[in-house]
Amino acid sequence: MSRNDSWFRTLADHTVGDYKLIDFVGAGQIGYVYRAEHRDLPGDPWAVKLTFDKLKDGWEVELRKVHKLMLIDGVVHFHGLGTELLSKDGVSHLAHFTVWDYIPPGEDLKKYLKRLKSVPTSFLVAVIEQVLRVLHACSEKGVLRHGDLHSGNILIGEPSPARLDDALQPRAPIYVSDFGYGATGARPPKDDYQGLANIINEIIECLSYTTASATDRQILKAIRSEITKLLQEQSHTERRQPLELLQLLVHVKKSTRASGAQPMEKGAPSASTIAVPSSDTPNVGSFQVTEMIGERWDWWKRLFVPTVPARSKILGLAARGEKPAGM
Repeated sequence: MSRNDSWFRTLADHTVGDYKLIDFVGAGQIGYVYRAEHRDLPGDPWAVKLTFDKLKDGWEVELRKVHKLMLIDGVVHFHGLGTELLSKDGVSHLAHFTVWDYIPPGEDLKKYLKRLKSVPTSFLVAVIEQVLRVLHACSEKGVLRHGDLHSGNILIGEPSPARLDDALQPRAPIYVSDFGYGATGARPPKDDYQGLANIINEIIECLSYTTASATDRQILKAIRSEITKLLQEQSHTERRQPLELLQLLVHVKKSTRASGAQPMEKGAPSASTIAVPSSDTPNVGSFQVTEMIGERWDWWKRLFVPTVPARSKILGLAARGEKPAGM
């Protein structure tokens, strides 16, 4: 915010409604966020956003959007609102406050990337997938758009043993927050796909290339050539739905992790035409596939020629103008 706002950042220990402000977390364009505790549930954190300026037309649209997504994973959910007159150092301001999930440690993607400076390709894939899942939920629940997607509105939580990834390792949860006003006339809504494309580019700038595997590089190549390209499609009639992009991302992950599979070339197919590689045609060149086959001897027989004629026999047959059996 442009004004001298130190007063608004030092309201810890004040109370708004049933919530005691514990410490200042950060500020956005229209509000200040504090970690807070409910007076009847001490120890459990909540996020309280304070707004001191006159609320703009359409401010309630964000709450309606989030309410429609109240059971969707990966969305920062809304829990209540109210007003409170706050006084400090002889100065008083009327605060409008809203209560939200608190995602410890209260860090958005922009701050996360700045702190870590280097992230793996798997993190990029996780962010894309989570945002697309939320956008898919929006389309299914009648929410036209997020309307304000950027790295400051993507929250990264702490890794928790309660949340496991596909390898059963603790993972950092990813949340989408601060849904924009949308088509209210208060301000033009931002394009969600362009917002996601910008987020992808920000993460790519922080990818750890020195530790990236060949699979990581293939996935990154596919994201750049296919996913980002589709997100930047300007014609709304030609745009893919979030579910189609999710299916494409799943295909990219499977095809690059399977032995011998390559990312798709030019011209991404629609979701209905994506062919997932069949497990009935494994390739022994992959360690993972070899381990998967194990002692399934019938599969090994399908991968190898049972018998190969000796070189002298092949040459002898060739000299007589004959062909080895089976050729």
